[in-house]
Amino acid sequence: MNELTSMLDNVKIDELEPILLQIIDSDFNKITDFFINREVDFCIEPDPIHEYYLNSENCKRIYDYLVNNSIGYILLKSKMLLINEKYKIFELIEDDDIKTYVDYYLQFLNQ
Repeated sequence: MNELTSMLDNVKIDELEPILLQIIDSDFNKITDFFINREVDFCIEPDPIHEYYLNSENCKRIYDYLVNNSIGYILLKSKMLLINEKYKIFELIEDDDIKTYVDYYLQFLNQ
């Protein structure tokens, strides 16, 4: 058990460069639009400038960042709640729905 605890303590999630954070923000804005329109069959087309940065190493780093402490879920939920507060689109935003969209994005990063 102590060995497992020390392994978890040694796991370090890289801070992402601003461009990678911008990619996440841009993609989550697109996902928010898909969520609002209740689109379940969608594809995120990367912006040309972002395609350069979405290599396999950076996709792994983004994935690790978003999975750590459910940051991806928290970020997307925050975006959804802010938009809903402003425009009153939904009476209730289901956590499972948000999780589904984040899971889709994480799958996209693993391809």
